[in-house]
Amino acid sequence: ERFVLYHGNAFVNLVEGTHDGDRPFCSRALDFQGQFLVVLTRSRLDAERRTHEFHFAKLLGRIGADDEGSLHHRFMGQQLEMTLIQNPAQLAPGDEEIVQLYFETEPLAGQTITAAHRDGERLLEASAVTDSRGVVRLRLPAAGTWLLSAAYTRSCKGCKDADVENFHATYSFELGS
Repeated sequence: ERFVLYHGNAFVNLVEGTHDGDRPFCSRALDFQGQFLVVLTRSRLDAERRTHEFHFAKLLGRIGADDEGSLHHRFMGQQLEMTLIQNPAQLAPGDEEIVQLYFETEPLAGQTITAAHRDGERLLEASAVTDSRGVVRLRLPAAGTWLLSAAYTRSCKGCKDADVENFHATYSFELGS
């Protein structure tokens, strides 16, 4: 439904030329330097379970050594969305990343956000529950790629083909320079 790459003040629609099931899902040469953000929105109906599944993903990356940029906290209007308060490229292992979770543009309290990082054979995890402002502080003990995830479920009111809506949000980024 939405697959876009943002860098600086520009964006590229990545939907064209991608197909579900392809491996890799998208392969594209990038010809710029600096921070970029990839935003993906997908949904599907599981008719057997009468559930609508919604997936909202963000990937923050950078090309080159420049660790400046503000895309990490840009709000993209996803139904379930995480934003990062600090630029993770400027954090060191052991620092806290402050994350805010929104549902339908409002801060979402009482939801667990989990951070995961694979360090060889070890899986490092940290989790916390959002406060009244939808905020968590996660101490991330290792440099490298981290994946944040959150989920929210509600009854599907007025839906003819589903009883439940499941919303999943992920945010992937590199901690440290």
